[in-house]
Amino acid sequence: MKNFKFNIQLFAEPGEPKTFTQEEVDKMIETRLKRENEKFEKTKKELERQHNESIEDYEERIKNANLSAEEKHKKELEKIQKDLDAKNAELTKIKTDEIKRTTLAKYKMPEKFLDRISGVTEEEIETSVKGFAEAIGEYVKGLGASGVPGAMNGGSNGGADKKAQLEELKKKAFETGSDIDRANYVRAKQEFEAENAGGND
Repeated sequence: MKNFKFNIQLFAEPGEPKTFTQEEVDKMIETRLKRENEKFEKTKKELERQHNESIEDYEERIKNANLSAEEKHKKELEKIQKDLDAKNAELTKIKTDEIKRTTLAKYKMPEKFLDRISGVTEEEIETSVKGFAEAIGEYVKGLGASGVPGAMNGGSNGGADKKAQLEELKKKAFETGSDIDRANYVRAKQEFEAENAGGND
């Protein structure tokens, strides 16, 4: 018979089991949950990629499968109606813009004013373009040779209120942000400064 060597250490009394604090246990659980969540998300993305469908789309498809035929029909009709409404709104805008273009051309106004014209019907658009054309016409007539409104060129006030008018132009330029209004303000300011410099000599 053969003799076997025994490791007596195996049969010794076990030592004290390791104890963990609540904080250590929480950290271990948190680490494991995080690892499992990452694996889950990775698996989810892989499944979505393989099936070319997100989980939300899949759930919607399953939900639709459980609907009755009447409910499915109603849901499809609602979707078709929504698409139809969107297309009708697009078509209406195209038609309205075409009416605006035609009316602007009739009054010899550039197409860039298209967004400044209001109205939906031909009459409303006509009224809007006509009013806009008149306002622009009056503004252009009010410009002197220098491109500054008449009152700034020594018009009806004879130059007495030029500083106040300059402030008005400045306010208008900053409110509207228009390049024309800014240019008018700069030009008027230069003329005002030139006149005052000439008067002080």
